[in-house]
Amino acid sequence: MVRWLHVRRDAAGRRQGSRGVTAVELITIVFVLVIMATTAIPLMRPVVLSGQLRGGAWQLVGDLRLARQMAVTTQKRHRICLSNCTLTVASECYSFEREEGANWVSAAGGAAARLPPGVTVSVNTTGSKLTFDEKGMANPGTFTLQNLSGTYNVIIGVTGRVRVCNPALESCS
Repeated sequence: MVRWLHVRRDAAGRRQGSRGVTAVELITIVFVLVIMATTAIPLMRPVVLSGQLRGGAWQLVGDLRLARQMAVTTQKRHRICLSNCTLTVASECYSFEREEGANWVSAAGGAAARLPPGVTVSVNTTGSKLTFDEKGMANPGTFTLQNLSGTYNVIIGVTGRVRVCNPALESCS
């Protein structure tokens, strides 16, 4: 009789001797997983950076649309501000403010809105502030968001329309 064909069985007929993995098999599996992870993680960085940039652009679009809606609803001017604001804001932040008499106050509970890490924002409008009046009209301008993966433009028209443009993929005129 050939010995390797013989499988030991217990009284109930179940196979014995193959209950799990050995330490060598486990170490081999862990080693292969570590090698796969070390090669895959650096390849994910561009995907993460582009996602952060796109997310920051859509966050700003949402806040601009909210500022316009609040200006029309409350009949008070609202603005998004990047510098010389009611609050002190960093390069990765902006302030959401409303007009109260002759003063501007924070409309976001005293906190600046923070963009995703590494995303910076600038604006090419008068005084680094974009203001919506009581009718939803705006002083037109373009917010430019950038990080290592590229650029997004958030364009605001005189009518208050807000749109997003990726200059790498389309014309932003």
